[in-house]
Amino acid sequence: MDSVGVAVFGDGASNIGAFHEGLNLAAIWKLPVIFICDNNVYGEYSRIQTTTPIEDLHMRAESYNMPHFSLDGMDVSAVQAGVAEAVERARSGGGPTLIEAKTYRFAGHSRADQALYRPAGELEKWLERDPIKVTENALIAEGLLTLESIEEMKASMKVTIEKVIATCVAAPEPLLASMFENIWTPAKASQS
Repeated sequence: MDSVGVAVFGDGASNIGAFHEGLNLAAIWKLPVIFICDNNVYGEYSRIQTTTPIEDLHMRAESYNMPHFSLDGMDVSAVQAGVAEAVERARSGGGPTLIEAKTYRFAGHSRADQALYRPAGELEKWLERDPIKVTENALIAEGLLTLESIEEMKASMKVTIEKVIATCVAAPEPLLASMFENIWTPAKASQS
């Protein structure tokens, strides 16, 4: 099987029941799915330590006998390698994986959130590790890209995104019955 599902969510979501229900069913049915927890230090307006009793959220997968690990979500190469490992496991029938990507949220949780709850200097410290800037600088230093080629890529992607948005806005509303299409349940689960 080549198809792999991916669910990306924030650290705060790992405190709700649906998270645990999802991990439980995925583990029971050995679903080819990767759960990626973007642990960005803050669950909305609260530091993770004030809402969660454990530091390493990926350890929650232990309860479901699910492979899990954390990685540096600010390191593009580490993210690529970790996701590739989980995809290979899922495609080979090894079931789901929970990945905790340790990151930082640069902007507030919403447009109204000025992030006044952050300690002074914290954002600036993390901005030094901005994965986009760090990767751009590394690729320029290696001679693989130039500032000009990066700007061209960004402009091209902006056009692509605008086209995709226009296509989505112009698309007709889906039929209600279509919500039952492409539903997959393992044969073992449907026999119980």
